[in-house]
Amino acid sequence: PMGAHDLALILEILKIMKLPFSIILNQADLGDKKIIEKVAQRYGSTIAKEIPFSRDLLKAYSQGRLQQANFKLSDF
Repeated sequence: PMGAHDLALILEILKIMKLPFSIILNQADLGDKKIIEKVAQRYGSTIAKEIPFSRDLLKAYSQGRLQQANFKLSDF
């Protein structure tokens, strides 16, 4: 729910600024995705990409070597 609230705030700012956006859901297989889908729908959008939880991705990120880990959004 906290992530959904933050997303709604961000989308509201983007709407005011008239900026295009896409929603990429990180750790998509954790929690209740329907909450995020409702927020997206309220702003006329959908979830464009979903990144599943990955210990390898988390480890690479925490060690500051995400770029060397060769993760690409297209991998998901």
